[in-house]
Formats: sequence, C-alpha cells, structure tokens
Amino acid sequence: MELVILLFLSLSLFAYYCRSDDGPVRSVTPDPEKHENYGDVGESVALFERRVKALERHLYDVPEWTVEMQRARRAVESLGIYSSVWKWVPSNYYSRSLAERAKCLGASQTTQLCKSMLMENNKFQQPQPHHHSNQKKHLSNDKTNSRFYLVVVQYEATIVTKKLESEIRALKPVAERLEPNQFDMRLAKEQDNDEMTGYGHNSVTPFGLVRGLEIPIILSKAILDETNVRGFLWMGGGHVHHKLGMSVHDFIQATGAIVADISEPRTADTPEEE
Repeated sequence: MELVILLFLSLSLFAYYCRSDDGPVRSVTPDPEKHENYGDVGESVALFERRVKALERHLYDVPEWTVEMQRARRAVESLGIYSSVWKWVPSNYYSRSLAERAKCLGASQTTQLCKSMLMENNKFQQPQPHHHSNQKKHLSNDKTNSRFYLVVVQYEATIVTKKLESEIRALKPVAERLEPNQFDMRLAKEQDNDEMTGYGHNSVTPFGLVRGLEIPIILSKAILDETNVRGFLWMGGGHVHHKLGMSVHDFIQATGAIVADISEPRTADTPEEE
C-alpha cells in the first residue's frame, strides 16, 4: 500500500512539474531543434527527484533518505516480507549497551540483535570456467565454494572461523569436498565490503546487495536457538542509524540462507569483530 501511495504522489508531482504555463502537460523529451529546452527539462526532472526523495523520507518517517536505504527497502518490499519492521536509532546507538540497544529497537532480548559480516576465503581458487563463459575471474556462484560469504551472527556471539570453514566444506558431498588447507576465512577488507555489498560499516544488510547473486548468505544456527522465544532478529538496514527487523523464518525464506553452526557465545575476553 505504501508503494501505491508513493507511486501516485510521485506521478502527480511529475505531471505538475512538467506542465507548461498554459496547463497541459508537456513532453519530457527535449526537442532536438530547441536546445534551450534542455536545461528546463533537466531542472524539472531534478526537482521531481528531490520531491520524490522528500516524500519517501516523510512516508518512512526518517530524518534522511539515501540510495542505500532505498535499495534495502525496495528489496524487502519486493520480497513481500510482511514481518519486516524498520527503526531509526539515536546517533549514540553504538555507544550504548546491548540492553539499551534492544530497548531502542523494541527487541524482547539482546540475542535478537545481529550483524552482517562479509567474510572472505583468502585461499579461494576460482574453478576453471566452461568454454565461452564470461564468469568473473575471482567470483563464484557456487554456495559450496565461494570467495565471499555474508555471515549473519548475533552481537552476543563471535564467528569461529574453523567452524565456518568446516560447515562450508560439508555443503559438498564427501567425495567432492575441498581440503581443509583450501580455506582461510577472514573478515573481508573494507574496500571489498563496500564493492560487494554496497553498504558501509554498521549499515550492511543482506537485502539489496549490489552483487548479491555472488554472495551466499550464512545464518548462525544460534539465532534459531530456543532462547530466541519470538523467533525474531534485527540487523542493519542500509544506513548506520537505520535498522531492519523480521521473523527468522521469513529471513531464511527470503534469502535462502544457509543455517550453520559457525559461532560461539562471546566472553569478556573475546575481542569484538569490526
């Protein structure tokens, strides 16, 4: 319904800003013989885009609206995830305790607070492409052997790389499994994260990834633990202050995530992944 309202308002604004002084709507395609119209049309389109952006910001009740937020929202809406909830959090959100963050989000427990981390296999070897294949030299669409994986894990847990490597190896039949020495899972470099996901630090979400078809998603099995009584999780929403929540069931259905035992509870001595 929100999209229908937004589309109606957008079209109304577009018609208004493209009309002539005499009333009727003019064509938005410039006349090649009247170059002086080019700037006028360009200004109308730019004004229209600013108005649409303002409408979206008002509709979604957020203080700012970015292309990354828009991409994440569109992805979730296109998948029809009706359990999804969006929240704008205070600027000091990350300086607060997990209990305070949960309260900001309306989460019933801190175990529902999650983050999405791009992990890279530094020993990844691209399988030989088929003849005439245009496959990128460093990427793979194979969930069982990919250079990058987006791992969703709780803030109260830490990724155990050996467990992660073991779970990925186990995705292949025994006779086809890669050797353990063919894995070295590490947190991806910031540049690779930005290029692959299209989102910056503390804003990564599994939805609307710019190269999503090339990034398998792994969900920590601990998120499905019986302690998560509501079966709900919160994660990044495309902006450092924009958070997305939904049912765990809907998340798995929408993303096709691999559920795997890849984490362990965080202790006071465990350094937090950045």
